[in-house]
Formats: sequence, structure tokens, C-alpha cells
Amino acid sequence: MKLSNTHYDIKTSGRKFLAIIFIAMGVSSFSQNVIMNENNTGTSTNPGTTILDLSFSHLGFLLPNMTDAQMKAISAPATSLMVFNTTLQCYEIYSGSAWQPMWCLCDNPPSPTPTISGTTSVCPGSIQTYSVSNSSLINATSYTWTPASSTLGTITSGQGTGTITVTMGTVSGTFSVTATNACGTSITGTLAITMAGSLPTVAPSYNSPVCTGNTIDLFVNATGGPTSYSWTGPNAFTSTLANPTITPAIAANGGTYSVTATNSCGTSTVGTIAVVVNTTPTVTPTASPSAICAGSSSTISVTGASTYTWTPNTNLSATTGASVTANPPSTTTYSVTGTSASGCVSSSTTVILTVNPLPATPVIGTNYKDPCGGTQMAVGQIVTYTVSPVAGETFAWSTTGGTVAGSPGTSVNITWTSSGTHTINCVATVTATGCSSSTATYSQTVTATATCSYTTCSSGTTFVVPTGITTLTVTAAGASGGISDNGAIGPPPGTNGNCEGALIKGTYNTSGGTVLYLNIGCVGGNATTSAAGLGGAGGNGDENGGNGMYEANYNVSWFSGSKSAESAGGGGGGGTDIRVGANTHASTVVTAGGGGGDFNCLYEVCDGYTASFMASFLLNASQYSCGAISAGNLAGQNGGNGEAQTSSNSDDGNGGGTGAPGAATTGVNYTTTCGNCYAGGSCVPSSGGACSGGTSSAGSSGNGGNASYAGIVPNPNTGCLYNAGGGGGGGYFGGGGGAGGGGGGGSSYTGGLASVTSVTASGNSGNGYIIIVW
Repeated sequence: MKLSNTHYDIKTSGRKFLAIIFIAMGVSSFSQNVIMNENNTGTSTNPGTTILDLSFSHLGFLLPNMTDAQMKAISAPATSLMVFNTTLQCYEIYSGSAWQPMWCLCDNPPSPTPTISGTTSVCPGSIQTYSVSNSSLINATSYTWTPASSTLGTITSGQGTGTITVTMGTVSGTFSVTATNACGTSITGTLAITMAGSLPTVAPSYNSPVCTGNTIDLFVNATGGPTSYSWTGPNAFTSTLANPTITPAIAANGGTYSVTATNSCGTSTVGTIAVVVNTTPTVTPTASPSAICAGSSSTISVTGASTYTWTPNTNLSATTGASVTANPPSTTTYSVTGTSASGCVSSSTTVILTVNPLPATPVIGTNYKDPCGGTQMAVGQIVTYTVSPVAGETFAWSTTGGTVAGSPGTSVNITWTSSGTHTINCVATVTATGCSSSTATYSQTVTATATCSYTTCSSGTTFVVPTGITTLTVTAAGASGGISDNGAIGPPPGTNGNCEGALIKGTYNTSGGTVLYLNIGCVGGNATTSAAGLGGAGGNGDENGGNGMYEANYNVSWFSGSKSAESAGGGGGGGTDIRVGANTHASTVVTAGGGGGDFNCLYEVCDGYTASFMASFLLNASQYSCGAISAGNLAGQNGGNGEAQTSSNSDDGNGGGTGAPGAATTGVNYTTTCGNCYAGGSCVPSSGGACSGGTSSAGSSGNGGNASYAGIVPNPNTGCLYNAGGGGGGGYFGGGGGAGGGGGGGSSYTGGLASVTSVTASGNSGNGYIIIVW
């Protein structure tokens, strides 16, 4: 139905017509405004801005009247729909969400007192809605809401209406409301609000530092009494526990974790924590060396972390650090833990330090004896020193003053190069472990030279040349001859007047281990009134002195009284020699010949003779020698003159020669005419016969010859008297025996010596001797 440019007469239509118009307007559109007035005129008072122009002077406009229930029963009322609520006596308009009074008819201010409905126990910050619950009974056009304070809450919407929206504060208090209409304001209605709690707050944390392989412990410090939690994190992690754990921690667990807490007031804001998963260090200890000897030390080092702690704490230079020194007394296992810069601690790792025991200190010994049975030791000698062998051990040697050969070993040879007291050192070392003992020491005195002296007449004494020695200095002395029964008649001056043996000094070149045989001559025997002197032993039974001569029966009737009737000569001295390799005469190195025996001069037969005769008979002392020897292979000196003549010594013993023994000697034969018996006279035996002398023995290759006698014709009595000769001295070639005169000296030999220092013909009295210096 379309109404266009139409005028309606309200007078005739009445109210029914007006209703029809509004109905028509509800279902139709108008191209022009609608004008209704009492004059039925077509002119609008405001044609440009109105669609319906009602203009009456005696009628009013009546909105639809309905009860409150009818109004609220309208289904989906249009926004700005207006009705008159006959229940409340209010014009109301629909706001799009609720009916709101525009103005109300009143006779009195709104009553009863407004009653507020809504939650009385709230959470701070929560959004609450409060309404006047009895607004239908109150003839009010507006409401005024007032919180007790700003901390109770803030009205965000609805002020002036019967319903408000409030953002709650933090402090409990009272909300007040008054209702207002044209007639005034109602009594204030109140509602007490209590803050029953608060939104939770969360502050997450974790057990920093977290190391791989350990556990991540998440913690939340929450307020507001949360009843539930929600965690999220890396590697798809979720949890509803307040303090969850993650085991084992791996690198992928590192990152940001978020947590919220919920209580009756709601859910907290999100709290976050950045979790760092640090790598747990792995430590690697090493000992250098890994095995030590007792008393030594090892350096134990470790890598893989920043700081380190060691156990056990004994026998360590320190218990912390990347490098420590250990010196345990026995094999020990050391443990170390490392801490990284981030605080992660490694597992304990061990290293074994093996401690090997030291071997026992060796005992140094030597079986050395010098050639004469003592402990002398000279420069140049090579001496063997030993220790007891031990399986698995070697022995290192050293010394001062000498050189060592054979080290390492259980036996070494030391060549001594200087004199003094020297220390020999020996250290035992276990081959398998390299551990060495304490140093064993041995003190050795070494002299510049050493000496062996042999002074007892003997045969076959051995001298073993010390190892390392190549030159010996030797002294050999032959034994002296024995004295006649008349005493020493004519030997050169010497001890006891004996006829002295030779004295030879020189050097001998040799080598260690060479065996020398030493034969020391014995002194010749002295004669007695009842026996001749026996020859002294010498050599190895082949350089003996010859025996002296003894004559007892003179058959002279005039020879009586205190004068001796016998005549006895001394024995020859034995030769002294050194031999090499074998104790044979052919192995001789050096020989010192023995002295010849003394002879008897029966000068008593001259009693009663004139002084001039005695002077001629007793020759000067130099002629009464006893066979003293000369040097080397030179002949032994002839024996002294034993005859009763001044011009003849034909009955003297012959000394050993350079290449042959001393020859035999025949004593003087005295004829009936002895014109030279004394000066100016003759000596004629009463028997008219001659007195013949005996013949001595020749020397041999070594041994001296035995003595004989010389015949003497006494005057004026009949019969023969005899002078006994001395035995020949032993030597390289023995001296011949004397026939009334002294025995010949044995020859000497120096052919085995490298050099001859000296030869003294009459250099020794008594037994022979040998001195060897090396």
C-alpha cells in the first residue's frame, strides 16, 4: 500500500484511521512525507526532514501500551522500538540489547530501595556485572552507581542504567546505587564486595647449571594459590606439574620454557625461562711416566675441563689443577673429576700409577790377592770385581782413577790408572721396570807401585804377574859363602865376614798371568872344628853351593898344645834366580851367583918362625877373597889364595865362567926344597919327601864345586900339613871348589832382563833374596 501526496482528515477517521496509517507505514514505502493535522492541510512544517508530520492542537500521540511482560515478550525487537510500559508507567526504548526507560510517569521518587545483584566474592582484576534486581518495581528513569573507592573497581559500562560492567580493583568495598525519576531519587542500595583472591603470578626458574646427562628441574614461584599449571617448552615438552623434571638432559632440551598458573581468579600471565643445557665434560687423565720406581715421581695431567679435583689427596703435590706430581710408595689409583666453565662436573675418571720396587743394593766384592798373598794394588793393574747375579737385573759400574770394562755385568775388570783411594760404584737395575738400586760402593786403595819381598831361602815359590802389568822391577841377591873354622881370614868387609853373593837390579818385560818361579839361595854353611861347612842350597836343586873341605889328621908330633890340629873350609853360597814358565835352569830370567866358601889358613904351623916369614906367609887381605862374583854372564871371581906362598894362588877356586863352570883346582905340591918358605932359608922335610895337595871339584851348570886342600911341609918336623879349601858358589854356572884356597864364586845371568840397572859383585851377606816391584 503506497500513500502518496495524500491528506487524511483525522477528524473523520478518528483513531482507527491513524492506526491504519501506521500500519500502512509499517508495510509500505513513501515517496513523500505524510502529513496529518486537524486542518487537513497538505503543508508540512518541516517537509525536508520529516517523513510523518503530525500536527494537532487538541489531540496527542499515543504509543503502544503494554505491560512489562508483554513488552519483554516481543520477539527480536528492533533497536529504537518504543513502547509505554504500563506496568512501570515508563516510556521505554530498545537499545539493541535491552529495554531502557526513557522517562517514567511518577507520583513519587523511585521505591522501594534498589537491590543490587551480582558476585560478592570476586577476584581482583576480574570483569563483573552488577544489576538492580528489583528494577521492575521501581519507577525509575536512571541509576547512579558508585564504588566505595577507586581501588574497588572501575565501571566500564552501564553507568546510568540498571546494569553495569565493572573491572574489579584490588581492595574490598561496597558498591552503591540510587534510582532516579522525575520525582526524585531513591534510597541508596548497597552491595558489599569481597576480594576473594588474586590472579596468580608466576616466576619460573631451573637448576642451573644443567649438564647433559643430568636432570632439568623446572621450578615456579607462584602467588595467588594456583590450582593448576601449564608448561610448554622445546622438544615438544608439556607438563601440568608445578615443578616438572626432564631426565636425562640433552642438548635438544635447551631453550625457552613457558608456564602459566590458574586459580579461581583465572590464569596468570605467561612466565618464561631460558634453559641452557651445557655439555658435561669428559676428562682424560694420563700419567707420565705411567710406571715409576719407588721413591720417584710422575706427572699426572688431565684435559677436558676447566678445573680439576684429585683423590686420594696423599702423596700428591696438590689436589687441584690440570697437572699434579705424584710419588706414592706403592701402586695407586688416582681419580679426577673436571668442572667446566659452565659448572658441569664430569664423572670420575681414574688413572693407575704403577710403582715398581727397587732392587736390593748389590754387594761388591773381589777375590784379588797380590802375588805375595796380600792386597797391594798398583797403577796399571787390571782387577776383577763382582756382585752376585740376580735374575732379570743388570749392573752398571763406574769408578774414579780407573777405566771399567764389562759394564753392565756381574763382573767387571777395572784398569787402575792413578794412585789414591778410589770408590767403585755399582747400581743394580731391573730390566723389566728400569728401576735401580741405591748405589753400592767399594773403597780401593791403589799405590803407585807395589812390592813383594822374598827373604827366606826357598825353592819354587811362584809369583803370578798381576793382570795388566807388563814390566817388573826385580832385585836378586845370591847367598854368601860360609866361614872357615879359623874365622874369616881374608874376605872383603861384610856382615859376619862372609864371602858375599852378587846383587843384581833390572827390569823384566812380561804380561799379566805369567808365572815366575823364585829360587832363593841359602847361605853357605860355616865350618867347625869338627866339620867343613856345607854348601848352601840354591836354585831348584841345581844352583847349590859346593861343600868346604875338612882335614883332621896332620900326623905331626910337634903340633900340640893350644893350636888346632884340624883344617876346615866354609861351604859355597847358593845361587838365587827367577825363572819363567817352568822351574828349570833353561827357563832362567836372572841369576845372582852365590859367594865362594872361605878357606882355612893354618898359620899356626908358622909358630916359632921369624917375623919375616910370617909376614910373607900372611898375604894382604885383598888376596884372601872368597870368590866374589862379577856381573852378568861374566865369570865368577876366582877364590882367594890359600897356599903358604907369597907368589902363587894356583890352589884358588875358579869362578864360574861366561859359558862354562869354574874348573877344578889342584892344591900346591911342596918339594923337599922350599926355598921360598921364608926369606933366606930352606925347608927340608926330615923324611926327604914331598907333600902333595888334593884336587877340588869343578863347578857344573849351576852348582858350585866341592873344595879340596893344599899340602904344606912343616919345618923342621917330618910329616905333611894341609890347608882346607872353600866350596864353590852356586850360580848360572857354578864356581869351582878351592884346593886350599877360597871357593870360586858362581856366575850371574841377566839375559832375560829387559834392562840391567846395576850389578854389585859382593852385594849381599847371608841368605839370598828377591824383591819384585810392579
